[in-house]
Amino acid sequence: MGSLWLLAFLIPPAAAVVWGERQLARAGYRRTVRPPRDPVAHEILPGAFACRGGARLGRWRAPFPFATLRVDGELAQIDLSPLGSWMGTPRSVRVPRREIVAVRRIGRSGVRFASADGAWDGVIFWAGGYEAPRLCGELRSLGWAVEPG
Repeated sequence: MGSLWLLAFLIPPAAAVVWGERQLARAGYRRTVRPPRDPVAHEILPGAFACRGGARLGRWRAPFPFATLRVDGELAQIDLSPLGSWMGTPRSVRVPRREIVAVRRIGRSGVRFASADGAWDGVIFWAGGYEAPRLCGELRSLGWAVEPG
């Protein structure tokens, strides 16, 4: 009886994780793609748009509120706090706008950076206090190619 209760307790969360991973895959997320390391020398100025949230960088996850997205017209940078990064996780990912063909919404508050060659298909940022429409509006106003949705 005890092991049956344990199975009933563990199966629903495991099923939710599998379902969530399938939903992300349908949206174009590829968890096996590691983002390229520091491709540009551009620095984001202190007054640029920034918001706190969570991130998925390939296989790695940084839950809310351990990631920060800072973005200007040339570059989006996702910084992970020391508490949100695990061994082997990149502490910062810099996404150049010139390599991005579209910024696509994921769920209610996430955005995925899509590139023609697929190099950035493993980068998702989940906005904390910002809904996806507001975050997409900020990105669009900075010149990023945001798909409607």
